[in-house]
Amino acid sequence: ADDLFFTEGVHDDLLTQLANISSLVVISRTSVMQYRDSGKTVPEIAKELGVATILECGIQRAGDRVRINLQLIDAATDKHLWAETYDRELSAENVFAIQSEIATSIADVLHAKLLPGEQARIDAIPTRSLEAYDAYLLGRRALATRRREGFVEAEAYFSRAIELDPAFALAYSGLADAFTLHAVYGADNAGELFAEGEQAARKALELNTQLGEAHTSFGIVRRLNGGTPQEYVPYLERGIALAPGSADARKWYANYLSESNRNEEALVQLQKAVELDPMSAIIRVTFGNLLEELGREDDARAAYQRALEIDPSFDPALASLRAISTLDQGLVEYSKVSASRNANPWIILELVLSYLELTDDARAEQWVTQIERTAPESIPALISRMNLGLYRGQQADALGFAAELLKFEAPDTPIPSRILALHDLRRGNPEAARLRYAEKYPALLGDGPQVGGHYEAAIDVALLLKALGEAGKANRLLDRSLENIPTVTNADRRAVGVMKARAYALKNDRDAALGELQAAIDAGWRDHWWFFLEQDAAFDSLRDEPRYKALMDKIRTDVAKQLALVRQHEASGEIALPPVTQTSSGLGNR
Repeated sequence: ADDLFFTEGVHDDLLTQLANISSLVVISRTSVMQYRDSGKTVPEIAKELGVATILECGIQRAGDRVRINLQLIDAATDKHLWAETYDRELSAENVFAIQSEIATSIADVLHAKLLPGEQARIDAIPTRSLEAYDAYLLGRRALATRRREGFVEAEAYFSRAIELDPAFALAYSGLADAFTLHAVYGADNAGELFAEGEQAARKALELNTQLGEAHTSFGIVRRLNGGTPQEYVPYLERGIALAPGSADARKWYANYLSESNRNEEALVQLQKAVELDPMSAIIRVTFGNLLEELGREDDARAAYQRALEIDPSFDPALASLRAISTLDQGLVEYSKVSASRNANPWIILELVLSYLELTDDARAEQWVTQIERTAPESIPALISRMNLGLYRGQQADALGFAAELLKFEAPDTPIPSRILALHDLRRGNPEAARLRYAEKYPALLGDGPQVGGHYEAAIDVALLLKALGEAGKANRLLDRSLENIPTVTNADRRAVGVMKARAYALKNDRDAALGELQAAIDAGWRDHWWFFLEQDAAFDSLRDEPRYKALMDKIRTDVAKQLALVRQHEASGEIALPPVTQTSSGLGNR
């Protein structure tokens, strides 16, 4: 049992070596390990994974010896295509040599052609220190938990591997991933972690420019640390070229393509990622997110439900299901994972926002308290406090937290800038807001504005330009924004319909603005409705319109009905109360 990490790690490395052969489709370890203790037959497993052949691998480590038994089986006939046993002295060089021999032999048996450079990458020896390799494998095992304590543990193991072998590029790549994921999962010092992750990824590239994992690690952390597409996309593309079997690299590249309104190209990458790692919950969720953008809500829901079949407590799958569910239904789903005192702060943030949308700021504040007990300086804590202050009209609090959020390079969200800009407008100083946007989104304020995926921020800038008397520039930017908002079906109006309504309102096209707004509300949009409909300056010209007032009444009536259902679910226990205040009473709403 003590050597399980070694067995799993060597198995993972072997799959990685095989995946380096571009003419083979190799399923990732994430999916393969679901069948480690399965009683299913080889044909059954092959059918579920969508493959024609299965490689059975047994690894034994005893004293100073390592033995690896392999059988390559044709799934259709259940017959052996090839079998071999490797029994060697235990050393890092021998472990990597065996992996190289296995990959080459399997390529021969399957008549897979090795392209120039692939054999060299397969034959490479990442480290000659067995102790460093052990530490690296333990780091990867800790990283796979996707929990904050696991990230800290992984950082320590990867650092130990580097200490033992300062030229171990894979360890630097692993360290970069540990820092990056630790930041993404709500660490208090996210900015520092991103910077350390980028430094580690740079070092991995310095040590080995042919390491696909290093390119992917750098591309991901540079993207999350505020990099432009020109700075990170080439690394993701190079990572895929060097490691074509990397489902993770394809997922991140698809995110970029989607943000650039290249959704069909993104779909190809994600379909390949699902093929490579069919049992990955996060890839299923990312796939579902894209399907939503393409207007395929039923397919998206199926993808989220499949992710929950793989991992019933997977937070992103629950978050995505909530986004296409009514508020009360979403809270029921969240209650399955939010009651724990150590619940992910991003999950708790969704509860805060849901209760604000239900006009129950008292319950929202209880969940804010829960976040602050576990991650007081994290991005979710700042976002939750900013929204609570904004909802309650506590401008000083909202502005303070918005300013703090702007210090973080990730996640890239226009909301803090929008809140500060609204304050500048109300006090007659739109120029201050324009300077802030010029620093964060310089491409939006040039003579030929480049909007791309930043259409929300572009509409905010157009609002400022109109206030500054630059109506011509504002209208050109609004036209560009409308061109860049994805063409969507009814389901996706929840995400972009309101942005279209804002743009049309600023262009003084009231009928189009009200039509988009009504379509969004009818489709179920409730996300920050209280801010957009009650506070957003973009809708100032509509607020005396009878149709606008009727839409406000409609959404308030619906929210009140959903809040009544939530109370019933709370009473029955289907929706959990915040752990810190489960006995509180006297809750009120605005």
